[in-house]
Amino acid sequence: MQAVLKKNSFTGILSHQRIKERRDFKDPGFLFSAIAVVTVVVMVILFYLWSRLLTVSIGYEISRAERERMEFARETERLKLEVETLKSPSRIEEIAKGELGLIYPRQEQIIKVR
Repeated sequence: MQAVLKKNSFTGILSHQRIKERRDFKDPGFLFSAIAVVTVVVMVILFYLWSRLLTVSIGYEISRAERERMEFARETERLKLEVETLKSPSRIEEIAKGELGLIYPRQEQIIKVR
């Protein structure tokens, strides 16, 4: 009789508790949920990898553009120096005398205009 009482007392306790049933892995609902979770996880991983690759690619592009900018700045400075050298009065005078055969005018060759 006591065995029956103990069994009934446990049944009363268990009837108030929620008991989960064992999940059936062959259940289509579970299979769909598992595939959905795996798909979402894979998509998140792929998005993360894509964003990292894009960030690295843009970093390389910025580095390449900065290097080109510095080369252009050096070339600009070199060209400015070359222009100043070519515009120097002593060089122009040397070319005028040597290559073109020009000379300074004499006093009687100068005409003053008012």
